Amino acid sequence: MKLNKIVTLALVGITILATAQFLTAQGAFRNIDNTPLLGKVLTQNWTPEDVSETVITIETEWMTYKSFEELFGTADLVVKCMPTEQKVVYEVPSGALVPRISTETLVMIEEMYKGEASEKIIVTQSGGTYNGLRCVSDDESIIDLKNTMILYLKKAGDAYSIMGPQGMFIIENSRVYSIGEVDQKVSSWTTPFNLNGIELESFKASYLK
Repeated sequence: MKLNKIVTLALVGITILATAQFLTAQGAFRNIDNTPLLGKVLTQNWTPEDVSETVITIETEWMTYKSFEELFGTADLVVKCMPTEQKVVYEVPSGALVPRISTETLVMIEEMYKGEASEKIIVTQSGGTYNGLRCVSDDESIIDLKNTMILYLKKAGDAYSIMGPQGMFIIENSRVYSIGEVDQKVSSWTTPFNLNGIELESFKASYLK
């Protein structure tokens, strides 16, 4: 009887710890102000090999904008650009139970519609894959290196962050598409900016002011 009680208490303790770790992880990965998840690696006790082939789903909450005028007016930088390089940043913030993973994309600016920046800038996004550990968000679409884009950006330290799915547009054959038309998982976030192949010049005339 005594042994059964000990085993039961041990199982309860494990369940509570696992629940606490899950809740902490959910809180650690909330990014509600469009800032990049970057920083100094403060501890390296946790290694990717500990969770081989593990997927962490993160929740990203975005500011939503009612019009292109509001989106453009709030942006620090609006550009047409082409991604050239990409890397995944892995870090373990002090006190965190799970690592933080983000993707940094170096983009070449082709046209600048608002703000000032160098010819090349870094755009940072939550999520990525590092040594078998995949960190994904149902609310964010990682930049594809093959796509020319128009991005509405906020300054975030030395880098820039995209103003949510509403601020990300793909250009194909001189036509502009909302990211929600290309990546359906974020389509609910792109309302009311659901553009499906508007001419690039028409987009510039209507939505970049």
